[in-house]
Amino acid sequence: MKKIITTTLGLLITLSIYAQTWTALTSGTSNHLLGVSVVNSNTCYVCGNAGKVLKTNNSGATWVSQTSGTTENLYSICFTDSLHGVAVGDAGTMIKTANGGATWTNVSTTSDALRNISFYNSTVGFAVGGATGTYGSIFKTTDGGNTWNQQSIASNNVIYSVKFTSLTVGYCCDGTGAIFKTINGGTNWTLLTNGTTSTPFLMDFSNATNGVIVGNTGTIVRTTNSGALWSTIASGTTDLLCGLKFIDSNNGFAVGGNVGANTGNILKTTDGGNTWLMNNPSTSLLYRVDFANANIGYAVGFDGTILKYTSNVGIEDQVKNNGVNIYPNPFFSQTTITFNEEQKYAVVKIIDMFGKEVKIINFTGKQLVIEKGEMKAGIYVVQTTNGNNYISNNKIIIQ
Repeated sequence: MKKIITTTLGLLITLSIYAQTWTALTSGTSNHLLGVSVVNSNTCYVCGNAGKVLKTNNSGATWVSQTSGTTENLYSICFTDSLHGVAVGDAGTMIKTANGGATWTNVSTTSDALRNISFYNSTVGFAVGGATGTYGSIFKTTDGGNTWNQQSIASNNVIYSVKFTSLTVGYCCDGTGAIFKTINGGTNWTLLTNGTTSTPFLMDFSNATNGVIVGNTGTIVRTTNSGALWSTIASGTTDLLCGLKFIDSNNGFAVGGNVGANTGNILKTTDGGNTWLMNNPSTSLLYRVDFANANIGYAVGFDGTILKYTSNVGIEDQVKNNGVNIYPNPFFSQTTITFNEEQKYAVVKIIDMFGKEVKIINFTGKQLVIEKGEMKAGIYVVQTTNGNNYISNNKIIIQ
């Protein structure tokens, strides 16, 4: 266990950080896996090419293939509890289960390809899709997915993602980069200012005002005012980003990769999507990501890839002042750490939010200048030790 103390205006908040890892699991299939829905710490469902549906009841130790009743590609799956879920895909495929996947029933009312499904609660949900370069389609259910009614939306391209922040307020985006908003439960949709010209693949809102969309060529756009304005955020990659999930208002993950090379990447934010740190796991392209809680999540992708995220992170309600000053913080090129006591010998480690040590400095004295160098914009922990004793742990932000 590492004790990390973050600093803001001289006040320190104790943060206990344990191991944070992504581990490759054995899925038992080579099909591309394109959708994931985590129900709880034990149960997760995955869908993919050729109607593939997998389920685990033991935290990913084993995955059981289910009989979905379709051979169409399934792009998205959403469970509202351990028993009830819907998956959607090509040729209007929409299948529903009410018994944890033991049986699946066709509930489709369209032949349009469906790309994403999202439930706001156990009864109200939306599925989106359409035809590339022609029109977008959106369907709504108010009975848990048993019946679906098409809604009217002025989109001229397939709709890739939909997300509701309340029963009345929701957003969706299509392949042209157009973003739409409804304030009456989907009865009417209004076109917002386009956030991007790249193809957006998935959106998520961490709260009612803060939303992020990820897409082609490393695109990330963000709103902090309920969609009124969208700003482009530096992602640090030009690779495709096609999966996104916020755990809470600050912490979230985006996944994707290089299609041609079939390599994956994972991006993490700890400030609501304003800055992102990238991790390149040795894996195929990753397509979607979902979380049970802050400690357990799954990412899925090509060639049957399933990664499991495990972490224990807790914030203690304890505020201290350890006499260490860091200024400026945030900073662009360099910052200075001033200690209240002379350090005869100390080791300063800079650790990113994936737990990776990116810089180690041997230090003596009372002041140390930290250069940005090759470090990317984001949040880091500065850990200072003297032998086996911790001197201080502080947070720095590089802009």
